[in-house]
Amino acid sequence: IYVEAAKVEKIQIDGLWFNVSTLLETADLITPEDGSKYAGEVNVPTSITYGGVEYTVKLTKEVFRDSPNLLSVSLPDGLEEIGPYWFYGCKSLETVIVPQSVRSIGYMAFFDCWKLSSIELPKNLNSLGYATFQNCASLEQLVLPNSLQSITSQAFMNCSSLNTMIIPEGVKSIGIA
Repeated sequence: IYVEAAKVEKIQIDGLWFNVSTLLETADLITPEDGSKYAGEVNVPTSITYGGVEYTVKLTKEVFRDSPNLLSVSLPDGLEEIGPYWFYGCKSLETVIVPQSVRSIGYMAFFDCWKLSSIELPKNLNSLGYATFQNCASLEQLVLPNSLQSITSQAFMNCSSLNTMIIPEGVKSIGIA
């Protein structure tokens, strides 16, 4: 039996860094090669083409964590989860475009995103993790989808500008503030 070894290459396309796996035909978004952080407006594509082959883009790590000059991010269609700490400490982040495919947002995903003022949650979102939006002081309004079933502890702690939030009837559990 012959098993082909996975070949992984680091490449940069449109200012984004990827680990491209030729065997899996995926491209994992990674932190910049030089150790810097992403900044400005970032649009994460659903797929990239490299060497004439199309690769599906995957986000599996905290590639945006502690990016002080990141202003906005558009996440790719097909993404099912925003993982823990993904945007933790992105103090200048103002806007995130979340695709409708996202079902859960992990713990502390937007913790300390002081300037986050705009985020539309997907219609099929089921859960918000622990301290998801904690310390998002600029978040003024949030529409929680009817599909939401649980809000864990401290999800909105210290969101001092949050004036309006309607909790849907389908929410079965809410953690402590």
